[in-house]
Amino acid sequence: MSSTTKILRFREKHGDRIFVYGTPIERRLILAQVAQERLDEGYWYDTENGSDQVDLLKPNQHLSDAERIGLLLDRLRNPDKRSPVATAEFYLQAIERWMRARRGYEYEDWREEEVEKCRFKLDTQGEICEIEQEHV
Repeated sequence: MSSTTKILRFREKHGDRIFVYGTPIERRLILAQVAQERLDEGYWYDTENGSDQVDLLKPNQHLSDAERIGLLLDRLRNPDKRSPVATAEFYLQAIERWMRARRGYEYEDWREEEVEKCRFKLDTQGEICEIEQEHV
């Protein structure tokens, strides 16, 4: 594993889900996947008139939270529905901001955590002679 390996831990109703990632784009793709799953499964604790967490959607303030994240995910997957200047990365960043803003909602918390690894050396007889813990 590279030295930038981290995990995303989602604290959900029926237990934690853990994803390994190494780059910011991988983190954003995981967040988009989880957002889509929550939307598909109806696990959003939706508000009636939505929030204003994603500036991109301010013209659509009449939409509920679920409708707003659905719109972001749809535009991420369908380039024909995007603004001419918006890239996939633009939508991934908006989804990440959305997911960060919703961490305070019940069963929607998630955290980034460091992954640690224990290194050890063996002597010529196969006995452990040195142990050190390091971030990978």
